[in-house]
Amino acid sequence: ASVGWIFVNLVGSVCVNLGQNVMKLGHNKWAELELPEEERPNIKCIRQWQIGVVVFISGGVATFLSFGYAPQSLLSALGSIQFVSNVVFASFVLKEKVTLR
Repeated sequence: ASVGWIFVNLVGSVCVNLGQNVMKLGHNKWAELELPEEERPNIKCIRQWQIGVVVFISGGVATFLSFGYAPQSLLSALGSIQFVSNVVFASFVLKEKVTLR
């Protein structure tokens, strides 16, 4: 039974990072609007930002729930997947250059 919750934790962790990167994509889109800042729509109106928030919250809920049903010592160690997924999403979602430095 805990194997399923371990998977839920991994998916949740990846979703948290995907959500953050999609939210940043929305912020980037908002910043690129050719309008004075005071005339730009509220960031909450940017679709990428909205999607990012939903994915982020869903991932956070999944991760939180998994800690109640799987060994916390194992789940804590699996948290490193967040660092790897963040690098991957920064590269593919935000088109940022990834360096070793």
